[in-house]
Parts: sequence; C-alpha cells; structure tokens
Amino acid sequence: MDIRITGASQNTLRHISLTLPSGKLIALMGPSGSGKSTLAYDTLFAESRRRFLDCLSAGARRLLARPEKPQVENIDGLPPALCLEQHLPGGQSRTLLGSLTETLDYLRILYAAAGVPHDPVTGERLTRLSPELQELCAQAAGASAEYDVQVNFCLNYGGRDEIVRAAREFARKVAAGECSSEDLTEENFSDLMYSAGVPDPELVIRPSGELRLSNFLLWQSAYSEFVYMNVLWPDFKEKDLDAAIAEFHRRNRRFGGV
Repeated sequence: MDIRITGASQNTLRHISLTLPSGKLIALMGPSGSGKSTLAYDTLFAESRRRFLDCLSAGARRLLARPEKPQVENIDGLPPALCLEQHLPGGQSRTLLGSLTETLDYLRILYAAAGVPHDPVTGERLTRLSPELQELCAQAAGASAEYDVQVNFCLNYGGRDEIVRAAREFARKVAAGECSSEDLTEENFSDLMYSAGVPDPELVIRPSGELRLSNFLLWQSAYSEFVYMNVLWPDFKEKDLDAAIAEFHRRNRRFGGV
C-alpha cells in the first residue's frame, strides 16, 4: 500500500500532497531549506512515532515524552518507521547514511573506475589529455590507417601493474569456477593483458641513451630485440628509425625452448 500524504504544512512545507510508492528506495532532493528533512523527519517519522506510542499502554506512555502531532491533514498507509540521526555528537564528520556506512567511499571508487566524466556546463566529455595531445593522437591514428600499421598509445602505463592486474583477473576466474589453476598457459594469460590481440613487439627502440626497460612491456618484450640510441625522443627522426631497423636486421635472433 502506498503512502498518501495530504496537506503537509510543517515548517517550510506549504500544504503539499503527494504519494510515495511502497517497497521502493526513495530519495528526496532539493536545495537547502526546501523541506526535505521536514517531510522525512518532522512529518513522516514524527507521525509514525506518534502512532507507535499510541499503541503502548497508558503506563508506558507516561514514561515517554509525547510528541506533537505534525501539521498534516492526513497520512494513509504509513508503516512503522526508523530514523537514523543525521547529526552525531563528538564532532563526527560522517553524518549521512552513505558516509556512515562507507557506501559513498565505494561509490566514489566505482564512479572513478567506470564513470565517464562530462563538463557540467557544456556536456562535453572530459579527458586528462590536453586538446593538443588529443589532436596529435588522432593525427597519428589517421596517418597509420593508410598502412598495415596499428598505433597504440600507452598512457599512465606500468608493466608490473599490468601483470598484477592480469593475475588478479585469472585468480577471479578460478574463484568463480570459470577455470582451474591448471588451465593457466602463456597464451591465455596474454589474453588478459592490455595488449590482448596485439602481436608481441619484435623490436623495442630505447632513445635518450637509457639502458633500461623502465617498466615497459615486461611480459610482451620477453623475446624482443632492443636497440639503444643516444638520441633524445624529440630529436628522433626518420633516419634514426631506419638505423634502428637496420641494426635489427643484422641481429641473429634466437628463441628459448621454454
């Protein structure tokens, strides 16, 4: 049975009437001072509490402070109600149901991981990349479309983190009964990496004179050939790429049996 409120006039309410569906999660939204708390606490809960106290014996009622009847003409279908105090003593900063139960903390993580942020004014999708970088990425992807080349951009990437994420995903599948630990192979583990479906690199060029991997493609570059060049990346030209490829062709490549 739905809750039907008629003529609610408590505090800032101005003789409002509405119907609330039963068995549903209802959120009251509006600017500060619009009467949300008045309707929920000072009207609905106050009337539910008053009716509950009327069911007690006369002796029990004498021990309890009798609440005043809220300013409302009638409320039908009102079930027993519980009220969670919004303001806690002791300077507690968590005062809402979502923060008290830590639901908001998990929602923030969910929205950050799965949500798509948009500008509240223009409605345009927000990105961490500047418009200039977005334009350069689009140009590179467009130019490579004319050839048998796939351009991949690694942004905020770490090789160790990628391997850990893949291991967690496989562990989740084992726990869910989707597979067993004996099913793990190099091939299906590769399918859990960010680069799933992309061939492992044959050649890795390391500019700037750096003689290290820098946590880049640790799994995928197991059999890659590395060419280290004393050329800064902003100065890297077509002739430098040709030199790296020529060095690659001079290599006698060997692959392990395991």
